[in-house]
Amino acid sequence: MDLSIGNNMTLPRIIEDNCAPRYVKRGIYSTQSERASVHLTELQEQLILGSTLGNMSIHHMKKQGVSINDGSSFYDPNVTVSHAVKNRDYVYWKYHILENLVKTPPVCKLIQSVNDSFAPSTQCSFTTLAYSCLLPLFDTCYSDGGKRKITREWLKLLHDPISIATLYMDCGLPHYNVKRELYEILIRLPRSWPEELDLVREYLFLDKLDIETGRAVVREQTFASRSGTVNDIRITKKSEIEKFVDLIASDVEEVPSMMRKIEPFL
Repeated sequence: MDLSIGNNMTLPRIIEDNCAPRYVKRGIYSTQSERASVHLTELQEQLILGSTLGNMSIHHMKKQGVSINDGSSFYDPNVTVSHAVKNRDYVYWKYHILENLVKTPPVCKLIQSVNDSFAPSTQCSFTTLAYSCLLPLFDTCYSDGGKRKITREWLKLLHDPISIATLYMDCGLPHYNVKRELYEILIRLPRSWPEELDLVREYLFLDKLDIETGRAVVREQTFASRSGTVNDIRITKKSEIEKFVDLIASDVEEVPSMMRKIEPFL
């Protein structure tokens, strides 16, 4: 496989070596009838469910000129993965898992804001083809009239460590607490509100994973025509951090650029 992604940047060989035994590659399904027969593997489903809590997006676009009452008024959903170019090996790691769903390998390009709301950045991304097998995941993750909403039903489906590992790699980081003079784990879920984070803390982390967490009020943020204080999830106790890192380490270790997120705890 050609892992070159332009501008003389090449994916570290370790990604290909690590992924080859674990992620079975299949042929691309190019026609609509072929795609209708596709079923996600358990690993693919867990990756998507976990990463959609983070930065992954599932798109379900309406067909133009078709009545909303028509049962076929929407195209089948597809999935988009996009991360900063410095994390391009992480993009390829996800690509290896979803490879049979993707026609075009990841590409790197400069992303510029239309209204200068953020600085230009180079992103590495790919998008799957549209598949009907993604519809149950879209319905689960975007249950608020097509908007993402974290629910107990969604969190109940997470059962493989890869779902938690992708959540952390997408939007977690080691945070140095100056007063305590040690690193803590901080998870900043995008597009989420305090009640959703409380559900993640209390149901996913405490009830399912047996990991105690706290909240940190760190900033004001505005999105989707709403604004408010964003409460981030923190893991501060050494024993709880060790349990969390033990859970996700085997997946994180497959992605060299993501090792920085667990190295302070090793």
